[in-house]
Amino acid sequence: MTSETFRDSLGLLGLEPASFLSDRIFAVIDEDCDGLVSFDDYLKYLNTLINGCDKDKANLSFRIIDKGNKGKILYKDIENMIMGISSLWNSLTDSEVVPKQEYIDYIFKTFDFRNANEISFNE
Repeated sequence: MTSETFRDSLGLLGLEPASFLSDRIFAVIDEDCDGLVSFDDYLKYLNTLINGCDKDKANLSFRIIDKGNKGKILYKDIENMIMGISSLWNSLTDSEVVPKQEYIDYIFKTFDFRNANEISFNE
């Protein structure tokens, strides 16, 4: 399936404001980066979610946030995730919540133990 078909299959997560999240999940499932997710790819992802150890599940989460598969999470990755979740929340609740920059800074600094302006998987 394509990323659009995948987004549509997710119900609430298929909403346009949630496209950042569905697109990131799709990218993690599409390990060969061919723009398609096969049934086997999807089953492998679900198997990890259901039966995987905590480290494997954490790795999936890390990869969802790590746009571009850089092997690290940058400030912009955290900011995009928070803004995307906020956009989804706003569309579901008909509100206009905008996260404060201080909040985004706090979240990033909480995980950036080395003060390296990037978050590694081990952090």
